[in-house]
Amino acid sequence: MRITILGLGRMGAPMARNLIELGHEVTLWNRTPERAEALAAAGVRISPTVSDAVSTAQVALTMVSGDAAEEAITWGPGGLLEELGHGAIHLCMSTIGVDLSLRLAEAHAAAGQGYVAAPVLGKPSDAVSRRLWILAAGPETQVNRCLVALEALGRGITRVGTRAELAHALKLGANLLTVAMVETLGEVLAFGEKAGFASADYLRLLNLGLLKSPPMDAFGGLMVRRDHEPSDQTLALAGKDLDLILRASQDLGMDLPMVAPLRRQVVLAEEHGLGGLDLTALALVHRPETPRVEPALPQPPPAQPLPAPPKPPPVQSLPARSAPAKPVPPEPPRHLSRAERRRNASARKAGELERRKAAEVPKAPRETPPRPAAPVPPRPSPLPPAPHAEPKAHGEPVHRPRPAAAPAPDPVQAPSPRPGEAPAVDLEVTTHFEVADGKVHAWVAGQRQATPWRSFEEVELAFNEVLFVRIQRTVLLNPQAVEDIRSLFGGRAKVRVTGGMELSATREAAKRLRFLRGE
Repeated sequence: MRITILGLGRMGAPMARNLIELGHEVTLWNRTPERAEALAAAGVRISPTVSDAVSTAQVALTMVSGDAAEEAITWGPGGLLEELGHGAIHLCMSTIGVDLSLRLAEAHAAAGQGYVAAPVLGKPSDAVSRRLWILAAGPETQVNRCLVALEALGRGITRVGTRAELAHALKLGANLLTVAMVETLGEVLAFGEKAGFASADYLRLLNLGLLKSPPMDAFGGLMVRRDHEPSDQTLALAGKDLDLILRASQDLGMDLPMVAPLRRQVVLAEEHGLGGLDLTALALVHRPETPRVEPALPQPPPAQPLPAPPKPPPVQSLPARSAPAKPVPPEPPRHLSRAERRRNASARKAGELERRKAAEVPKAPRETPPRPAAPVPPRPSPLPPAPHAEPKAHGEPVHRPRPAAAPAPDPVQAPSPRPGEAPAVDLEVTTHFEVADGKVHAWVAGQRQATPWRSFEEVELAFNEVLFVRIQRTVLLNPQAVEDIRSLFGGRAKVRVTGGMELSATREAAKRLRFLRGE
């Protein structure tokens, strides 16, 4: 088939490569010629103008950024309406407004040309791997003529109907749901963090028992890792799509109360300079590290420098006493946030645990014959010695075990394990964890290494910024170590990790891994 592709951005370029690889006669045009030249290959023609590009095309596929670009290609000088051949089809895969899609259908029909609307659901990585989902609408005979191209670009096609504009109405609805999910998820994760949860734990618990949603897993994982690299769905483009659906709802004489607040949130994110990032950067508006976002609790005043001689701040003046004032006033008390109070409470509990263990060190038997006191080597612990470990009588030494023999506190027993308390397991070279004989072992750089953990829950608490995937009952996988996923019968898969080791994954685990990797 002779196909002209107009628009070679993050989605259009991989779509062009796929059609070229399948042997179609492809002509390329892009507003900036450099992108077209980068795709030059045997049998590919690059045209300097839209007019030249579509003059012999059977299908003119457009994948551009929005309404203005689509209108310029169609109605502009030398555009599709003037130059596309009689009976040839304009295959519009751009995300545009419902009203524009309707006008395109009417204009092409009047010019004796075909028009099929086929916007897509998916990311640039889905375009590369031919895993887009395509929403196709238009006259049935025209859609059927485009199927050979559409099937080369996606993993599935939804036939929306014969009215082409309905495909774009469906696409805008899907985009609105996506923006609403991302905004709500960002607010929920911020709430969980303020309440004292690690964001990865909060997301896992919500998605495990409530929704079990792969999109929530994928978007939430990007938020937890703060991975907001630009994609096809940037915040700026999400704002454009919200404007389109607002306009469409006004044309239909209806109100969508949730859209306007969502649009304001996107505007706020753009004011923070986040417009060029992925849609999930919307969550940064709710994170305390985002500029211009006020903290939830009032912060203490800045500490006053201590001059020489020191002067106590007026707010720290104490009631008059007979004793002379101290040369340095006490440091003003600081108002702690709830999260800080939780961390301090956890630290006190951990310290109390160490004191109890230190108190359990056995004392030397009393029948040891007296001898001249010898200096006792200090314990390596920073805690003071337990009161009952002091000598009972003058000159009577207490024989303590050597420091190396003292039982070390088990980090897993701490009330709230945190990343800093995890043992020396380098997650950069750790592919997975497995349970054997009631203990958890880590596979680090291809070697099995013992850990103090006894369950996968303790591993997830220790590395609470990582979304692990349980691919078997006894295997917990680090998704960042996955190199390849090979499908097996029944939906199961073989997962190759860094170092070449292959692990078996259940059907549900394989499905989740593929979604996290954008496959």
